[in-house]
Amino acid sequence: MKLTLPTGAVQTEGTDPTTVTVVSGTTVPEEENGFNTPGTIEGLVYDDGNGNGTQDAGELDYLE
Repeated sequence: MKLTLPTGAVQTEGTDPTTVTVVSGTTVPEEENGFNTPGTIEGLVYDDGNGNGTQDAGELDYLE
């Protein structure tokens, strides 16, 4: 099996490349491989005390 990471992805676990030999009819345990595509989340985070999905007076912002 060959895994090609998406453009911009960063491997977060495993080795690159990982080479495994599997004989027909057998199971071979292997390391886990993971990747992450970096990104940015923007917006306002606040305590929605009444759960209505809108920031109302008195519902405070969460600051960094």
